[in-house]
Amino acid sequence: MSLVKMDWEKLVLLMLAVSFFVGIGHAFPMFNVISDEMYFVGGVLRAMENHTILPAAGDVPYGTLTYFLNYILVAGFLIILLPFFGFSVFNLKMYLVQSPELIYFLPRLLSALLALVLLWLFNQMFKKELADYRSRLLLLILLFTNLLVVSVLHTGKVWVLSIVLSVTSFYFFYQALSQRRSPEFGKKLANPLFFSIFFAFLAALNFPIFIFGLINIPILILYFWPDKKMVLAIVEYTLFALGLYIVISLLNFGGIKTLFINTFTAYRPLDSTVLTDNLSVLSSIWLNTQKTLAFFAPLILFLVLVVKNGIKNKILFFAATAYFLTYFFTISVVATWATTFYAYSRYLMPLGFFLTLLIASFNFNFRKYFYLIGAVSLVYFSFLLYYLSVPTTFNQAYDFVQKNINQENVVIINQVWELQLPKNKPSYLLEKENFCATKCRNTITYDLNPYFQPLVIDRHTQEDVAISPDATVYYFENNQQVNLGLELVASFENNLTSKTKEFFSVDSRLANYFDFDFFRIKNFGSNIYVYRKN
Repeated sequence: MSLVKMDWEKLVLLMLAVSFFVGIGHAFPMFNVISDEMYFVGGVLRAMENHTILPAAGDVPYGTLTYFLNYILVAGFLIILLPFFGFSVFNLKMYLVQSPELIYFLPRLLSALLALVLLWLFNQMFKKELADYRSRLLLLILLFTNLLVVSVLHTGKVWVLSIVLSVTSFYFFYQALSQRRSPEFGKKLANPLFFSIFFAFLAALNFPIFIFGLINIPILILYFWPDKKMVLAIVEYTLFALGLYIVISLLNFGGIKTLFINTFTAYRPLDSTVLTDNLSVLSSIWLNTQKTLAFFAPLILFLVLVVKNGIKNKILFFAATAYFLTYFFTISVVATWATTFYAYSRYLMPLGFFLTLLIASFNFNFRKYFYLIGAVSLVYFSFLLYYLSVPTTFNQAYDFVQKNINQENVVIINQVWELQLPKNKPSYLLEKENFCATKCRNTITYDLNPYFQPLVIDRHTQEDVAISPDATVYYFENNQQVNLGLELVASFENNLTSKTKEFFSVDSRLANYFDFDFFRIKNFGSNIYVYRKN
């Protein structure tokens, strides 16, 4: 191995590893800009308050294993913090109630660490499959600079651990298929067969949609059918993993049952509604085909360029294709509630990993024009890291409130859902009862946030609240208003003026390589307009 080769490999791997931590505090101190992280913070803290490791009923509807990992992280972090608060649990609790972003940082830190595991896994697989280090590095760059992959790996979502477990299962699945004729194969319990099945069940346990990974079991049985001892071992491993799955599921049975109903039926137990406007399965498949082409354009282009060279590793090709197609059709059949192009785009994120493995199965030599594909991916990647690192429009509006209208006798009517403003005791006293949780109750009981003086009215506030005629009233809106009684005092825009287009954010309009507005915006977030009532 030449010195230049080693230096380039180390440099690229280091760059990708560091990138997982860039923008890790995106949109803080607001927590509803990125969805689905609250279960692994609020659920953990409430369990600790109840002196248990088990989540309360309904607190963690999915991500049971993600929850337990975050529980360990949060517990360790709180132990470290405790001496700084004079070993007073009460003082520490009050601080976290007022500054919860300190804890919300941990799920994202966990995701960054898990991303390192993914990087290591793919690097190990590519070292065995691709002799040319440039080809290995290019595939790593195309995967870990992909817009959809990067955006999900920068969140504390359940998807991160699930894909790590699923890819690990695939890794051992591929090893099992490859080592079939090895004389040492099957002599130990801890062999690829066992771990492939074990990690597939763990992935499904963490998030039920990853049940698709259990496709490895029938494939393994068919593949090893002539060897009855091996088939028996597969059955034994499956029963063991299934038993473990059931036992751990019972620790969060209510949440897992709710999620199964939520995922595999049209009924939504969390809000007692029934979905009626889902796509047909064929429409869902067609929409997801379009999304896949747009979200993984650099990878698909690379696949088109190398497919003419033929397949080098048939086992890897078969395994990657099986996982890719099984997941694609599973998500298309199940998640028919994703009715628009950008809705739930994160659902397609796992496809990028199996598509990359599929590419690695082809016989190709590195060509100079491959650099161009990598460069394009890096350009998009650089813009995304920038957007993750700079304040969103929601952060800008939040700072405006703190600096300019944090005054007595001010009422803020907040119509922007993602804009999460601080609330004081008077504001929380007007909270709807079903929304008044731990932070609300503690603020009322201990009169927290006294530094923030305005009265905040938002969608969680009771109806028909009386506003003092002497108060100065500010309205925060997503759209420009033509009301003659309102004066525009500030605006926070991202260079997109069309009201028909979704704004860019980690959870919505992102990942489409053909959406060139991506290069026009200043930051993530919707347009926000601040009006003062005359």
